[in-house]
Formats: sequence, structure tokens, C-alpha cells
Amino acid sequence: MFKFISVCLLFLPLSALAAWKSDGTDSSINFLSTKLEHVVETHQFDRFQAEIATDGTATVEIDLSSVNTLIPIRDERMREFLFKTSQFSSATLSSKLDLTAINKMKVGQSIRKSAKASLDLHGKKVDLNIELLIVALESGLLIQSVKPVVLDSRQFGLTAGVDKLRELAGLPSISYAVPVSFSLNMRKQ
Repeated sequence: MFKFISVCLLFLPLSALAAWKSDGTDSSINFLSTKLEHVVETHQFDRFQAEIATDGTATVEIDLSSVNTLIPIRDERMREFLFKTSQFSSATLSSKLDLTAINKMKVGQSIRKSAKASLDLHGKKVDLNIELLIVALESGLLIQSVKPVVLDSRQFGLTAGVDKLRELAGLPSISYAVPVSFSLNMRKQ
């Protein structure tokens, strides 16, 4: 029986058995903050893991303590007052992708997909619509946001944290709207 199963598996395309994982060195998750109405700054998360299971379930687990604004005191304040990483260490984005279409792509081909996703952040889950560009590379897949996903911090109960950051920095305003973009370089496992 074992030999029969092994022989059957040889006839399946390798992609049907494959799961995908992000390559942290070539992937990024960035977000923008707006202060003083017109001053926009780019920030990132340094540690995260993206994965697509063989059934198409996609998850991105973000280590919120890895927030990187290039200003250490601001990073510390964001961890403590905004993300409250001692209580909420991570954020998780989850979605379902059609691997049938993705696995049929040839190197250099791309597809644009709308995906329904759910973001679990700060103990709140919010449904999102995300526009994806998926490109087949020789080394795997590149999955990018076509346009930024605009998160409203009020939906996640983060307004007190934003207000605290504004107060500590002595600013008249910090926007509650936060555009997020990502580029995930995925490798077959």
C-alpha cells in the first residue's frame, strides 16, 4: 500500500503539495503616519512571518515589538502606549487564496486578485478588502498590495494610544488613518 501511495504522489504536481513561506530578507510591511496634518513618515515592522498553507489559507503574523520608525524613543512609546506589546504581542492577517490559479502561473506571469481578509489587532478583528498583485518568479512568488490598505485605528481601539503619542510628542494632531503596504517574497516549502 505504501508503494502505491508513493507512486501516486510522484504523479501529482509538486505545487499541489507545496506550502509557501515568506523570505524575511526580501519582504517588507510598511505603514505611514501623518502628523501636523501634512507631515507623512514611513515606518516598518522588522519581524513577521507570512505563510500560505496547501489549502490556500494565508496568514501574516506580525511581531508588533519589531516596529521600526528609525527613532528609538518613538519605537519604545509605540510598543508601550499604542500597541501595548506586553499584552498584545502580535497582529495577524488571515485570508484564503485560490492556489489552483497561482500554481498554474508560469515564471513572469502575474495576476491581480481581490482578497477578503481579517486583521486581528489589539484584540479586535476587522474585515478588510485587499487588492493583491501576485507575480510568479523563478525563485517563488511575489505578493504585493496593489494599493495601500488604510486602517482606521478607531476600529481597533487604538485611539487612546494615538492620543497618548500625540501628547508625548507635543503635537496638535496625529491621524487615526494609517495606510499599510506590503511586499512578500514567498518561497515554496
